[in-house]
Amino acid sequence: VYMVLVTDMTKVTQESYGALLPIMQKLDSAKAKWFVVSVSDLALVKQMADAAKINFLYYNSDGDILKQIMEENTGIVVLQKGVVVKKYREGQIPSPDELISQ
Repeated sequence: VYMVLVTDMTKVTQESYGALLPIMQKLDSAKAKWFVVSVSDLALVKQMADAAKINFLYYNSDGDILKQIMEENTGIVVLQKGVVVKKYREGQIPSPDELISQ
């Protein structure tokens, strides 16, 4: 299961979005289990989904909780049976194929 963190949608940079979009597209096409978590208004997250033309689950969370998981604004957390097995911080996100192959 892949948790895509976008803590604050208003602070997403072009670089971050450029790294996340191909991964979200790959997760979607591979039928992987994944979701987005953000502190932002869910309408903003839905706008991202609509712009990317990807249908995904998205949830709100407390910002303090997300900062405990990852300090950066964006990143990906890989979970197995509810346990964090890998975290990719903003600027360290692998290619979509590398991520899926793990």
